[in-house]
Amino acid sequence: MEEEILNDLGLTKNESKVYISLLKIGSSTVTNIANESNIHRVNVYDSIKKLQEKNLVTKTGDKDKTTYQAAPPSFLTTILKEKEIRLRQIIPMLELCHQFSRKVVNVQVYEGYDFIRNMFIRFMEKNEPILDLGIPKFVLDNMGAHGMDGKYFQNEIHTLRAKQKQWMYHIYSSDAQERIKFLNTLPFTKAKCLPKEFDQNVTTTICGDEFNIQIYSEEGAKPIVISIRSKDVVDAFQKYFWLIWEKGVYP
Repeated sequence: MEEEILNDLGLTKNESKVYISLLKIGSSTVTNIANESNIHRVNVYDSIKKLQEKNLVTKTGDKDKTTYQAAPPSFLTTILKEKEIRLRQIIPMLELCHQFSRKVVNVQVYEGYDFIRNMFIRFMEKNEPILDLGIPKFVLDNMGAHGMDGKYFQNEIHTLRAKQKQWMYHIYSSDAQERIKFLNTLPFTKAKCLPKEFDQNVTTTICGDEFNIQIYSEEGAKPIVISIRSKDVVDAFQKYFWLIWEKGVYP
């Protein structure tokens, strides 16, 4: 039951087992954790790394003996709060979709980075401003896991845009400071970031009459894309985008 609830919070099966094992046995080595959880050592290391990123496990011990300790269970409420914050961030966007649902001509759901690449190629053909909101830093790395060079892909898009003088406005997550500085050196490009509490794994991109919602996973899964063709939705979201743009900052 405990594992199922932790899975619902976003922990993988192995992460849940490792965390529960550490709560039971206290500060321990990877070998002891592997024995308690019945998980291979290699997978224990991977789960510990992910749990550290979630602030649910800390490294203890010294240089001669590395051990790990579980954070108090009360820390799990932080995950819930973060999910609530992310949900609140996309509610206005979802309400826009609902508001104009009767007017939407075409709604499609796609999967994978190939669609995202093709989406930007279509945008090049439209040659209208591109507005990109809520881009997680890890997206470029995830592309590599799916056989696509993320940096080459973005450089290709930006080169094509510059040739036809097409503007693009980015609002990145707070951890992409260096990426934002680089983008602001490119022609026909402006980029800002929002405070950390607004970080999210959902990106919205609009151009012309196309409104796309891209849902990314830090675990490296293929992104899910909801593509909507509606000038009414785009017009409404543009107002929302520029309102957020005013809240953004240059690093």
